[in-house]
Amino acid sequence: MPTEELQYFVQTIHSAIDRPYPATVSAPLDTTAFDPLTNFLRNGPARKVFLVNCSGGDYEYDEAMTPAEEARMETENDECFNNLLKAATDVWGEARGEFPPAGMAISETNYADNSHEGQQFDGVEWTPEYAGGALFRNADSLAARYWQQERDVIFTQKGKWTGDGNFLLFVLVTVTPLPVE
Repeated sequence: MPTEELQYFVQTIHSAIDRPYPATVSAPLDTTAFDPLTNFLRNGPARKVFLVNCSGGDYEYDEAMTPAEEARMETENDECFNNLLKAATDVWGEARGEFPPAGMAISETNYADNSHEGQQFDGVEWTPEYAGGALFRNADSLAARYWQQERDVIFTQKGKWTGDGNFLLFVLVTVTPLPVE
């Protein structure tokens, strides 16, 4: 995504911070080849999510997929993330860090709560990612930066998930509320 588009995207996110969180969990913003990521891509009472980039490949079903093509796609994903960081820094200043410090209370996925196990929501099987959380941690590699804006925490993150002969790359932004003290 070109730098100008990312700057506009960050301004859009910045204006969305002031809007209320949705009262209910939404349908996925996009459908991916990886159900946990699809489930994560939902806005709700504990998270606003913005998908910046999502790409991937399958060596079994795509004859044009090669290691060189995968490397090119990964480079594009990295460039998208780095340009997003530059645009975000222009709006929110320097990031506070890669991951929140220990003890920082933010919305986190509750992997122990399996009360919806086996249920379907909007045709997608429930996973812990559906329930909330600021970071999509179910990836083989993850990089993140965060900012705090008043009562919200903003995370930019990129990741790569690999499956059996396929892979998925993503860049996304989440906004989660700090708990009321």
